[in-house]
Amino acid sequence: MRRLMDKRQLRGKVQTRDLGSGPGDAVDVYLPESRRRLRFQLSTVDYRAWRGAADELGADVDDVDWIFASDGPITQQILGRRGYCLRVRCETVGGERRVHIGAEARDRTVAWTPLEDCALTPAQRPAKRRAVAIASMPQVRAAVVDPAELRRVRGLVAQLKSAMPGLGKVARKPVTRALSRAEAWLAHQEGAELPAQQRRKLANQTPDFVAERLKHAISAAQNDLAMAQWLERKETEQRRSTERTPLKQPAWQQPKGPVEDPVERLTRQLIAVAAQGRTIPAILLDAGRARPDLQQRMEALDRHIPHDVPVLSALAVGADGGPVPFFRDILKAAGLAVPRTDEALVKIWHREQERAHAAYANPPKELPPRLAPQAG
Repeated sequence: MRRLMDKRQLRGKVQTRDLGSGPGDAVDVYLPESRRRLRFQLSTVDYRAWRGAADELGADVDDVDWIFASDGPITQQILGRRGYCLRVRCETVGGERRVHIGAEARDRTVAWTPLEDCALTPAQRPAKRRAVAIASMPQVRAAVVDPAELRRVRGLVAQLKSAMPGLGKVARKPVTRALSRAEAWLAHQEGAELPAQQRRKLANQTPDFVAERLKHAISAAQNDLAMAQWLERKETEQRRSTERTPLKQPAWQQPKGPVEDPVERLTRQLIAVAAQGRTIPAILLDAGRARPDLQQRMEALDRHIPHDVPVLSALAVGADGGPVPFFRDILKAAGLAVPRTDEALVKIWHREQERAHAAYANPPKELPPRLAPQAG
């Protein structure tokens, strides 16, 4: 990437990121002249981690382009929203590392282009089944804006405001930022007195640029709302199914039907999570009810599993966003070697998530190799 920027005479910064699996989890490219960032996401990422990273990367730029190495719910979400998704593929040929950039279309086909043949150009979007130029937003000085365009932007602002109720604190931040930028642009078009530096910046923003940014914010807000509603609905369904018990009767009248095994219930829940390519906060297991025996049930779930079976408990996310505090005990119960360092533990945790997603995908995919060896 550094060579490509030098070749195109672009000023910027390239930085590798360690997100828990290793120093090659992601590569961030900052282009200050176009106020844009590129995130090459080389490791897998769940929805919450993606939204958090998107907020962080977009804090001081106008937009962020994501280029993904692996397929998953996030890439499918972007594909459905934009009609394309940027992909990156790395391969070694004759000892030389080669990087290709691709544009995945709705029909799941990907047209690949060597990175050195790509260009970072303004106002370009990757076309379907064509080689892709990494996009950056247009920076064209606007003349008098058509009143219809102003009405379109105001309509999008109103739509974004209507999406704010129900958003959490983290999800509201990018929405508030997008609204502030759009309202400043509208004020500038209406002749409001603004600082000279802000006026120069706003004068270069076209109605299409402002509208596109608002659409991205609306789509992100709707996705956050949908995810929150989905989690709430699932939690309610699980609570109703587990709490739907008959009125207390005398012991001799009570049916003696089988009682559901709590380990089996937990197993079914985690398999459903794996089939959707997701992770789940540990607090939401068993419909969000605190259970002191959660560790014992998770250890029982993964106890002495065969080598080709993933550790399903890896799909549970602790309060700090990492593995549950007792994940080492789960690995020990599974008959696997327990790593000494937290860094190695997180790598194993991510790999077992990948294995679970692959095992329960429809159709199932080939499982990546396990990182934790069998305990001696």
